[in-house]
Amino acid sequence: MNSVKDSPLKSVLDTYLEGIEALFPHSKCSLVGVKNKKLYSLASPSLPPEYVESIHNLEIGENAGSCGTAAFLRQQVIVADIATDPRWAKYKHLALPHKLLACWSHPVIVDDNAIATFAIYYDRISEPAEEELKVIERVASILKVILENRQSLEVIHEAAAALRRSHERYEYVNMATNDAIYDWDLLLDHIEWGDGFFRVFGDESDKSLYPLSRWARRVHPADWESVAESLETQLADPQQQKWSADYRFKKVDGIYAYVEEIGYIRRDERGKAVRMIGVLRDMTKIRQEEQELKLLVSVITNTNDAVLIAESDPRDVTGLRILYVNAAFTRITGYAPIDVVGKSPALLKGFSPARNDFDKLKDAIYHLEPLKGTTMRYTGEDNECFINLALLPVTDALGVHTHWIAIGHDVTDRLRYISEIEERNHKLQEIAWMQSHVIRAPLARLMGLIDLIRNYPHSETEQTELLDHVLTSAYALDEIIRDISSKTERI
Repeated sequence: MNSVKDSPLKSVLDTYLEGIEALFPHSKCSLVGVKNKKLYSLASPSLPPEYVESIHNLEIGENAGSCGTAAFLRQQVIVADIATDPRWAKYKHLALPHKLLACWSHPVIVDDNAIATFAIYYDRISEPAEEELKVIERVASILKVILENRQSLEVIHEAAAALRRSHERYEYVNMATNDAIYDWDLLLDHIEWGDGFFRVFGDESDKSLYPLSRWARRVHPADWESVAESLETQLADPQQQKWSADYRFKKVDGIYAYVEEIGYIRRDERGKAVRMIGVLRDMTKIRQEEQELKLLVSVITNTNDAVLIAESDPRDVTGLRILYVNAAFTRITGYAPIDVVGKSPALLKGFSPARNDFDKLKDAIYHLEPLKGTTMRYTGEDNECFINLALLPVTDALGVHTHWIAIGHDVTDRLRYISEIEERNHKLQEIAWMQSHVIRAPLARLMGLIDLIRNYPHSETEQTELLDHVLTSAYALDEIIRDISSKTERI
């Protein structure tokens, strides 16, 4: 730029636009001014003069090509295919004969008015990548400075300052991020890594030369074939501007990290890939969290315990809104997710206050304390069950309470089993009492009568009478034994 220090404005603009064209292969840049709602050429170093003349004095409007529309709407207009875009319907016959197939235009706004538009034409159908959009916006900002000042020297200083700030921002991003930013020169076979690469994947003694083969040796052997094939395919296709891949990458300590790589491909005028700028991001922690989350979701979804997650209102800790219920919740309560999600847990009518102690539950919610071991009685339309309820508060990183998790374990069968055991114990105690007390009376009589018969003389009449008493006592004993046997069979 110093060589055009004393040049007129058009020469400065032509030189600047030619520099932009060098960044975007196959492109032709244009800067048109806006006066009295019509377009006039300021600089178009590479566009055919016939085309530049044909759009001179073109009136701006909603469908006036890319530049006319951008100036009218005061917003960026991206036309990937001039031949089919309705905004070019009246003017495509001017562009297509010159092999101008795509046009991206960005207005230069001063005091809320479009004073010019910066446009990039392509000789092929094309849409801008995210990085290209950022460059277009940056160029439009610099052109705004140029057009406002109208002094070549000031323009040069502003442009240089903008480039310097851009470079400084790149350096600051490199220092601030843990992502590994890189610039791969395919012609020199050298990858220039940002500082983030060495912070994340380990410092290396030799940082001078980093060919692709050095990167390839650190890709996991099981991933290399698919990664290499994908990269080779994208680089070989002139239409491709972006490459991305997920694979495992070895750190200096020998441990493999899961990484995500995104690269933007720069090509020469023949479409050959000459440069790729991108980022390598360590996704190991995210992968682990995803796996843990999938496991957690599987557990919550398939568990036999009812799970309810509710959002808490920070302004009212008792104001809850249900976010999620699992299949077990539906099976136990009869409420499907569509019936309860987005609503208050108070709608669960089966938990009757008259049959449950809600004081502990209310205290836990009000004081934001966990609650465990509380058994609730729930009555549905067709059944009644008992649920052992656990209530857990959830806080965010700042310690602010945000959610509640309620886990309900159906203990109906266990309580029923305990009740049956207690009933059996009661019957066994009754049998034991009968054995120790009821049986002793007729047994004692029998023993006494037998003692009288054996050890004392009796008349025949007395002997008959004693035998009758023995028989009566035997019948009584038999009746008691039958009763015990019957009770035992019912246990």
